[in-house]
Amino acid sequence: MAVHPTNPDYVRFVTETVLSMPAAARLGFRVGRVAPGEAELLQPWLHELTQHDGHLQAGVLASLADLAAGCAAGTLLPVGWVNMTVDITLKILAPASGAAFLARGRAVNAGLTTTIAAADVWCVPTTDGATDLPTAHGGAGLGIGAGAAASRSRADDSFGPREPAQTMCATGLITLRNIRRPPSRSPRPHPADD
Repeated sequence: MAVHPTNPDYVRFVTETVLSMPAAARLGFRVGRVAPGEAELLQPWLHELTQHDGHLQAGVLASLADLAAGCAAGTLLPVGWVNMTVDITLKILAPASGAAFLARGRAVNAGLTTTIAAADVWCVPTTDGATDLPTAHGGAGLGIGAGAAASRSRADDSFGPREPAQTMCATGLITLRNIRRPPSRSPRPHPADD
């Protein structure tokens, strides 16, 4: 699908949207590569996000896939618009085990009021050494173990070629409603914060 963003500042918009979202901050999501109709997010392994066997819990995988797909769709929104998930289907393909988890989101069909997006989540294995994955702005990177960047199937991927030990642990299909944001909308505090 050839895509052309209408917002010239789509990278900043998507990155700031993720980083300002309390749920994404709490889970530790970090923004990777952002391109028209595509976005990558990284989730480091955290013990408090696991199930009984130490694998990342399915709800966290769903959140990661949802946000990566939403970011990919967000790159195509006009200035002043946002998207909200209205439906998500996640298929767990393998136990989510590794040093981190990389979600690659992509817009499948971008419409005026509804966008369909998809995301694949890959396990990034534990390895020795350190390597920095590039961020959306080409900054310091995402800092995970060496060789762990090779977690997707395309050899020309900005994170490196896929190695046999990498595993796709989940795939999702997400439907998002595109909404024009009111001009001066600030987040409402939670009632418990009063």
